[in-house]
Amino acid sequence: MTNLAAVQYRLAKYAQAEALHSQTLEIMRRVLGPEHPNTLGSMHLLAMVYIRLAKYAQAEALDSQTLEMRRRVLGPEHPDTLGSMNNLAIDYVRGQVRAGRVTLQPGRGDQAPHARS
Repeated sequence: MTNLAAVQYRLAKYAQAEALHSQTLEIMRRVLGPEHPNTLGSMHLLAMVYIRLAKYAQAEALDSQTLEMRRRVLGPEHPDTLGSMNNLAIDYVRGQVRAGRVTLQPGRGDQAPHARS
């Protein structure tokens, strides 16, 4: 089911991807347990879909929960934990941009946030 959800995501069919990822996450929580690494991966994938659907608060909440669980289960320096830290940082920047607190400006080839004056 995760593969089918990934196909829907790549086809920009985000509502269908959300439904499939939600189902997958529910099943993984029940069968594998809430802290199984595959369950945590499903949480990450669902958060990515939330971003595409502009469900930013839901994405941030799920990314925050995923990070907390990955720190506990995988450890603070595991690559998946670090990836979750990065995702949550991006969520925070998006929130600041949406709130008008920062703007994104080009800087050395990337998009660096700048505080608004």
